[in-house]
Amino acid sequence: MPNKNKHLRNCFNRVLVPGLVVGLLALPAFAGEIYGSLVLAGKPLAKAAMLATCGGEEAKGETAPDGTYRIMTVKQGRCSLSLPGYAGKPSVAIFSQAKPALYDFELVKGSGGDYELRIR
Repeated sequence: MPNKNKHLRNCFNRVLVPGLVVGLLALPAFAGEIYGSLVLAGKPLAKAAMLATCGGEEAKGETAPDGTYRIMTVKQGRCSLSLPGYAGKPSVAIFSQAKPALYDFELVKGSGGDYELRIR
């Protein structure tokens, strides 16, 4: 029996440990999650394309049918969240950090036809 246990330990040390290390290193490093909701005229806005730009890195997302969204950012710090599919390309400054950050937004249509993105 001792030889069998030694063989299992060797197999574990030679194959599984390096495989786990390589696998963990291959995972993308995200700074944090930005999540929340988006409304227009008090109603959830579905399928709205969203773009978070942090330190030159972009992360895309889209609102769900209930107006909620989740975007994983790559960099931490001051970011810009925009809605590129709307007139005026409305945007707002947000912050990404290691912990998830909640931002609820309201999209407001201006008198000139352009939209403004506001934090609720």
